[in-house]
Amino acid sequence: QEYIFEAEYVDLTGVSGTGISGSASETEMITYDKYASNSYAVGFTHRSGITLKFNFTSDAAGKATLTLKLGNESVPLPLNSDNLIIKVNGTEINYDVGSIPSNSSPKHNDYHDFEIGEIDVVEGDNTIELIVGENTLMNGSTQGPIFDAIVLESEATLVFDAHEDNLDEV
Repeated sequence: QEYIFEAEYVDLTGVSGTGISGSASETEMITYDKYASNSYAVGFTHRSGITLKFNFTSDAAGKATLTLKLGNESVPLPLNSDNLIIKVNGTEINYDVGSIPSNSSPKHNDYHDFEIGEIDVVEGDNTIELIVGENTLMNGSTQGPIFDAIVLESEATLVFDAHEDNLDEV
């Protein structure tokens, strides 16, 4: 089964960041974008250490294929375990899947799917953390992606701890 966990539904309490033209915190980081999978995405990620935690439960231990849906508002962003740290239940994943290209148009963001690979899921509570790593990719400053969603393909039944009320504040 395929499960799509939207970035705008993670708990953003205490998360703050910067963008090209300003800063935002918590649900202010959620922006409307008709090109995103649910018409919303999480931006303002141009600061190292920004962390999005996707919490979910699984009815069984096993494997799942992890895909990231990401956008980019600046120069091409190499997508690897240095620039975007991925932790699954506390364990860091080593990966390198190319680059998130620059937008094809200045009028909207383009979103792309990046298959990271198989991950281990435990029965019960699970957490996937996406952490912006230290880099100098944006003219000497830290660059992070625009987070649209993660996709998990799994034989198990997965239930996302979705904070859908986040959109009430957007």
